Amino acid sequence: MRGYLYGRVENRISKDVIALNPDLRTTKRDEKAHGYGLKIVRKTLGEHEGMLDVGVKDGWFVASFMLPVEKVASV
Repeated sequence: MRGYLYGRVENRISKDVIALNPDLRTTKRDEKAHGYGLKIVRKTLGEHEGMLDVGVKDGWFVASFMLPVEKVASV
């Protein structure tokens, strides 16, 4: 039987980062050393049929995911 692992991360923001940067690309000068976080999360979830949702709500940046997992039958 299949279940899901759910996770959610929230960060307080002062501006709507998605409106300002819809692709969520790094804004740091050294782009080669930054901007890997969401890329890695998206890649990993894609490889395992997971789902990612990012958005802004009430002054918070919210990223939530669901990752399918196999449930172990109880004995």
